[in-house]
Amino acid sequence: MVLLRPVGLSKSNGVLRTIGANVGTLKFDGLGGNDTLKFTGSSEDDAITLAPGSSSFVSNDYTVIANHFESITANGGTGDNVVNIKDTSDNDVLTIQPGLAELIGGGSTFRAENCSTVVATSTSGQDTVKIYDTHGRRLLHRLANRGIHDR
Repeated sequence: MVLLRPVGLSKSNGVLRTIGANVGTLKFDGLGGNDTLKFTGSSEDDAITLAPGSSSFVSNDYTVIANHFESITANGGTGDNVVNIKDTSDNDVLTIQPGLAELIGGGSTFRAENCSTVVATSTSGQDTVKIYDTHGRRLLHRLANRGIHDR
């Protein structure tokens, strides 16, 4: 598991490492297996892309590129953060509620926390989206090729 924090620290497989101030891009590759990445954004406006095969986190200070991670949790921090979630080739379920967007499918779990804008792309499979309000009531349940169902 790789854990990234905005204060220049990285924890990889239990070992805490300091990231130098002159580092602009960090690249991680899970290579295979069942790999997990947890990322906490900065206080600035961060842009996050969660996608099968390759994900990225872009802040004013640095960029993180993560390849071949099956489970990614991105906490946008306190800025005005945007997350772009891309689907897998399988049947995915995207759940959106205040402060959280999570896509599960194809052996992957992509979770975005504290992002003010969520953009999701469905390109293949029979995907489902569920949207909930602050009280936990379902506002929308959309099944691919089956129309829109409310509550």
